[in-house]
This record gives sequence, structure tokens and C-alpha cells, in this order.
Amino acid sequence: MYDYPNPPWDQSDQTMDKCMRYCKRRGFIYSGLEFKTQCFCGSVDPRRISGYSLRSNSECNMPCGGQSRETCGGEWRLTIYKDCSVLQPYPAHCSDIDCTSSSNKWCVRCTDSLYYKLIGHTCIAIIKPSLDHCQIIAVAKDGSKCSSNSGSVQCIQQKDFYGRFQLNHLEIDFQAVFKIPKVTISRPNFISRELFGITDVEISMEKITVSGNQKDLGTTSYKSDSFSKYPQPIYENDIAVIFVQESLKNGERICLTFRVQAGGYFVSKDLTTNTERQVPYDKIETSHTLCYIYDNIPPKHCAEDHSCRSNPLILSRRLSASRNITVQFQGWIDPNMNIGSGIESYEITVSEVKHISSMIQLRDTKVIHILNIYPSDNRTSVHIELPPKTPMLYVVLLTVKDKANNIRQARRFVLYDNSSVIVVSLGHSFNITEVKNHNKSSQLCISWKNRFFNNKFKLNNFLDPIRPETAINGIYDQKVGLLPINGTKNVNGLTAFYFTFMRNNENVYTGKLQEISHQSVCLTSEIKDGDIITFHLKIEDIMNHTLNDSVTVYIKHITVTQTKETSHDQIIGIVTGGILSVVIVLLLIIVIVQHKRLTEKKATATSHDRYKETYESPGTRERQSNVYDDVSPEASNSIYESIRLKPKSTIHEIFDKENGIKRYSKIYIW
Repeated sequence: MYDYPNPPWDQSDQTMDKCMRYCKRRGFIYSGLEFKTQCFCGSVDPRRISGYSLRSNSECNMPCGGQSRETCGGEWRLTIYKDCSVLQPYPAHCSDIDCTSSSNKWCVRCTDSLYYKLIGHTCIAIIKPSLDHCQIIAVAKDGSKCSSNSGSVQCIQQKDFYGRFQLNHLEIDFQAVFKIPKVTISRPNFISRELFGITDVEISMEKITVSGNQKDLGTTSYKSDSFSKYPQPIYENDIAVIFVQESLKNGERICLTFRVQAGGYFVSKDLTTNTERQVPYDKIETSHTLCYIYDNIPPKHCAEDHSCRSNPLILSRRLSASRNITVQFQGWIDPNMNIGSGIESYEITVSEVKHISSMIQLRDTKVIHILNIYPSDNRTSVHIELPPKTPMLYVVLLTVKDKANNIRQARRFVLYDNSSVIVVSLGHSFNITEVKNHNKSSQLCISWKNRFFNNKFKLNNFLDPIRPETAINGIYDQKVGLLPINGTKNVNGLTAFYFTFMRNNENVYTGKLQEISHQSVCLTSEIKDGDIITFHLKIEDIMNHTLNDSVTVYIKHITVTQTKETSHDQIIGIVTGGILSVVIVLLLIIVIVQHKRLTEKKATATSHDRYKETYESPGTRERQSNVYDDVSPEASNSIYESIRLKPKSTIHEIFDKENGIKRYSKIYIW
């Protein structure tokens, strides 16, 4: 049977343990004892050697030289022991080398190692091949892309991913690795070499519906090595492409399953003939599945279906003299419920709103401030600081994105203003006219066209309409309330006029001007000779700044008189009830020309000095002046909230007793 050593290793104190250790150190599986003291070694199952046959244990009846209680063969009889532990790694079918005697405690079954273990009659690898890379990029026909991970290609970092487009093809970058660390113990003599690695690689594709039905879409093989002849420690492919012919509905998915098998072989050498044969190891498999899930429905706010009372985007202040505001955005959901991708992020940006024409504004594409919030932050409100530019209309834009890159936007506007004030135009006065009705009664009409304005809004009106954006509509845009996109009614930045008519110190008419563009109002009750009409006007802008102004008119036909005011602008209008003769008119014209030449310089200087006023802070202010305004309306161009008649005019003298100046006004009579 065994020809090693030749002659046999003969020891007078021979034992089973000594012989087995002797053979194991030399890389042999089998050890045989004969004639009490002789030890032989071999690596072939004796049952497979011609001329050898299994005999009865009773024929092995000689005690060992070194241990009489052990049997060391007999005359031409070998007691054979086996120890598979010398095989590192074990051959694929190490179970074929089973011990023939269960009572032999020295017969060692193929012991488990770090890399293989015996399961039943098969040696199975403990270490599985690893998928180091398995990134998938989904590509649409128009070139749109999304991936299982936009950064790392490591397989452990990849996840099922969502997209909002139909698939054209999938681009795959994958790498598989199978390496057995170098064996530190000596290789048995009958194994000349071994090789381990990746033997088979394939990717299968299937479609899975929302209800869970599966449709096989085929398998692509990238490496096939049935007999493990060409194992590769590392297999990589970063240019794999699989085309997709299936269309998807919301919630349906295309899944790829990576299957990688690893194995190898060892070369067995016949020590007697020196012939070799390649023996394959059993293969071990690992797999990993990734899915592309179709989702083309964007997030929505619960107010869209009236399931909540909140708004998609809430600003703590819409008109602000401070840069600090709070933004709230609770109530957003993924309408796909359990099959949707879920909300991935909230993005808040702040941009200026600028004029693109004299009357239209548009959100500037330049983003001044940006903030990203994620659902894991557990926040539905944030505090932001507006840019320092004032006054300025800013748009706060909320972009809600789900994991499939569907987005929904909402926007609101905030006017930041801590510097504007309401001022009076020195070149425009109150215009006072008397209107004769068909029943010959008189009404007093007062207009103030272009007399007042907001000093910052006149040239750059932030209340003009804002161009709509296609992607933002319905409840997601600011269509009602403060600063709507269709603009805010205003005149030079002024949004309201509140007035009061006092007749002989009694309130006879109070109200708010309904159409502010008219900038005029009439006292509907009849006026009579001797009436003293005081008109109080409160001007308000969008920021709630106010200015008070007033004018007093003494009603006296034919004759000209003056009344004295105490705390407001004193404007004395004289309305006549008859037509003066042509001679008187001509004389008055001559007086006017002469008087203007003598007093123009003094009157102009006095007027300018008295109108001079500096406004340093917004708020309620009262205009105070002791200079009488000229009454010189262009009635034919005025718009009144009463009857419109063709006027006639006469010239009247108004005498300022306080300053000793005569001034002249054109009085319109109907």
C-alpha cells in the first residue's frame, strides 16, 4: 500500500499517535501500523488500491511496541488511521475520505476551517464572494438620469431609488471580489497548487407591479465558468447597459438582481506517477437586488383637498420694518401614500422682485439666501434674515422635492421697508371747485391729484403686478391678501385716502375714497353762502405710514373774504355766485400783472421757506403751513365722484392779512 518511508519508520516504542503525527508532518492523510513497530504513510484511500481489501479487525492483533493497549496491525496487516486536517483548504469532496471505523478515535473527519466547512457530504465555502460595486443609473430617452446613489459606487451604499420618467436603459457599474487569504500551513504533498475567484456573473431583470405580480424580463450573463477553470479574484464591469422595453405606472418597479458565484480548484498530484488533475471546489453564491421605482406625482399640501386649514407657506410678517421673519411650511404630504417615494427635502430661497417693464415685476433669478431642511430634522418652521436692501420686495420661494425629484413650489412676498415716508409735492395744490346741479344747488368738490406720494415708491413701485410663473398656481401662489401677484391698487405708493367734511365745525361727511386713482371727492350736500367748509384728508401707504392735510373754504358769492385757520394748511377759496362785468375783470388783470412784478420774489421766497420740511421717520405726520395755496385746477382734466360740467372762470383777489400779501386765484363757477 504505502511506500513511504522506505524502509518503514520502525520504532520499538511505536504508538498510533507517534505514527499519525509523523505522517501528518509530512503532509499525508493516512497512517498505517504493521508488526507492532513499523509506520507507513500515504494519501490514497486504501480501498482504491489494487490488491488491498478490508479485513476483519481481529486480524490486526499485535499490540503497539510503545503502548500495549493499542493495536498496531499484524503480520501483513495494516491498521490504518486518517486525519483530513492536513488539507488546507479541503478538497471539494472531502467527505469521500470518510473513516471506515467509527470506533477509531484517531480518525478525524474533515474539520471545519476558516474558509470551508463540511455540510452533509459537501465542503461548503464559509466566505462568500462580495459585491463591492453595484451602482445603477437609470436613463430616460431625453437623457434625464437618476441613480441608486449619486456619490459612492460601493454596493453597501446603494438603495432602491425613485424616478419620474419612463426608462430607456440602465447603466451598471459593478465589481465582485473573492479572495482566500494565503494559507499559512504547509500544503500537502499531493496538492501542487490551487486558485480561487469569481466564476460566474449574471444580472436578471424583472418588473414588479403595485400588487406584487412579477414579470421576468430576462437574464444577462457576463461571465460563465461551469467547471471553475478560470476563476478571477476580482471581476469588474463599469460599462454594462441593459435596455428596458417596459412602460411603468405609478408605484411599479424594474428590479435588477446581481448573482455572483465564486469557486476554484486545486491540482491533485499522484505522488507515484507525478500526474496531475484539476479538482473543482463547490461554488458559493451571493446576490443583491436593486429596484427603480416609477413616481411622477409631485408632493402636495393638505389644503389642496381641503383636509386642513393651514397654508402651504406662511410668513410671520408680509410688511416688515425688520429683517427677521419666520417661515412656516407644515402640512405637506406625498399623495402616493404607501407607494410614493416620500418627501426628501424642503428648500427655502429668497430673491428680489424686480421690474421688467414700467408696470410688471418678476422674480430675479439670482438667489440671495438659500436654506435646506430635511424631514429628519423634524422642523416645519425656520427663522430667516432678509437681505439689508430697503425698501425692497422679496419673494420667499419654497421648493418641496420628493425622492423621485418631483417638485412643488409655493411662494409668498414680503415688503421690507424701514425708510420710506409720505411727502407733499410742492408743485401740486388742492383744487377746489363748485358744481352747480340741475336744480341750481351747489356742491363743493376737492381734488388733490399728484399732491402726495411715497418718496421711495414713486419711481420704483413695489405694488405693481408680478408676472405669474407656470409651475406655481392655485393655492401655491399669492393670489389674494397682501401683496398679491395681480398688484395692489395704489397711487404713487399710497393705498388709502380717508376724508372728513366739516361745515361750520360740524361733521357732515366722512368716508374712505373707494377709487383712489380719482384723488377727488365732492360734498354731496348743498353748500350755501356763509358756509365754512373744512376738508380733512388722511393719506395712508402700504406700510401704514400716514400724513394728515386739510384745507378750509369760505363760501361767499360775489364778495371776497378770508377766514383764519389754526393748525392746518390754510387754503382760502372764494366761490362767486355771479358774473363780474368785463370792466372789473380787465381792471383786476392789470392789478395782477403789476402786483406780481413787485412781489413775486418775496412771495416765492416766503412760500419756499414755509413749505420746507424734512421727514426723518415714518408714521403719522401732520402737514402744517401758514401759506395759502393757489386754487388753480384744470377742471377739464379732473375726475370727480360727482356730476361733471363745463366750467367758466373768473379771477379773484385773495388777501393774506398775516403776511400782508395779495394773491390771486382763478375760481371756477358753474
